Amino acid sequence: MQHSIATAKNDREGTPVAVLEAMASALPVVATRHAGIADAIEDGRSGLLSGGDVPAMAANLVRIRKDPLWRLP
Repeated sequence: MQHSIATAKNDREGTPVAVLEAMASALPVVATRHAGIADAIEDGRSGLLSGGDVPAMAANLVRIRKDPLWRLP
């Protein structure tokens, strides 16, 4: 899970290494559509993306947990 937001000065991170490492390990990623994250993750395929709101992020975490297609062996 990577929940990223812009700072008050609108500073943004690039693509977080943790997201890339999770993907390289074949783990689903739940993250926000922020900076370079959306360039790395194909929503619905390699992970789930949401806006910066917490309820949407929580819903995606629940979806990953409940959906057998996202479960690891």
